[in-house]
Amino acid sequence: MHYFLRLRCAAVFATFTAAWSSVASAAEIDGLNIPDDFAGHLVATQTIQTGYIDDLTPGQGFGEGSELNQLFVDPNVDDGFLKIGVTGNLDNYPFPDGPVHGFVFFFDTVAGGKSTLDEFVPGVDGERFLLPLLDARFDVGFEPDFALVINAVSPRGLPNSTFYVDLFDLSLVSKRYLGRGAVGSGTGLLIEGENPDGMMLALDNSNTAGVHGEEPGELDAGAASATSGMELSIPISYLSLAPGADLGVHAMITSHALYTASSLQRHAEGFSNQSLPPFPVGTLNGTYSRRDPDVLDFRTLEGDQFARVRIVPEPTTVSACGLSLMVACWRFRRPTV
Repeated sequence: MHYFLRLRCAAVFATFTAAWSSVASAAEIDGLNIPDDFAGHLVATQTIQTGYIDDLTPGQGFGEGSELNQLFVDPNVDDGFLKIGVTGNLDNYPFPDGPVHGFVFFFDTVAGGKSTLDEFVPGVDGERFLLPLLDARFDVGFEPDFALVINAVSPRGLPNSTFYVDLFDLSLVSKRYLGRGAVGSGTGLLIEGENPDGMMLALDNSNTAGVHGEEPGELDAGAASATSGMELSIPISYLSLAPGADLGVHAMITSHALYTASSLQRHAEGFSNQSLPPFPVGTLNGTYSRRDPDVLDFRTLEGDQFARVRIVPEPTTVSACGLSLMVACWRFRRPTV
């Protein structure tokens, strides 16, 4: 009989630890204290001032600046999730009064990806930001398979803004909406969207530290002073990522603006000089339109605009509470007759 009791206790323990892990993960993904949360996992640091304005207002709504300071990637995917942190800001000025800015993360997860993005056409899906790079050419050795795009929009009259998360499969030329959340909510939980495996993402827009914006493109050593920004935990199944893989990652900020003239709508796209790994000193923002696109060619820039991280599994750490419960169940036996 005690054999079946052990099975029941094991099932209870598994349920308890799964629920505890979900709650703990949601609390940990908050966009705050990112350098401490990702200690030892720094991948890239910004070296130049932003060309998308330095946000000096610590409020969560109506931010007027965008910057990327430091990029962190935790290689441990033993729980089935890839965890990333980036310190900085994302402009969330009300659309269409101003341009929509977006964090874009490119992931090279398997052999054979996209060396260019010529198959994608930028545009607007409601108020959500789409992949806006026409004919972008990546560095030699970096062929991303997926792109994760996050943009924020501030509804007028509301204190905080809403961010939206889209995942692009670059090989299939398709997009999946993963959900939305409130900027500065302090939790990584997403609502709506197609997110069956529970991706989490939190965006805190209160940063006023990090690099400056008075001299865009010039050297700036202040990136490490920023501590808040965006944290995410994405299922490796969404990225076709396996333990032991050599993950390539690149982060940048792009923009989309909609202008109306003589009843003719025209779209203008742009990319910030904020990239991680960073662009060379002297790099300014770039703009292009659908009618006359400029090519963003990373191969012409000094250095590699991507980083490599070896993905590794590690033994799962069992919580002390859960371990105690398991031991208590294991030691309990019915009296022998």
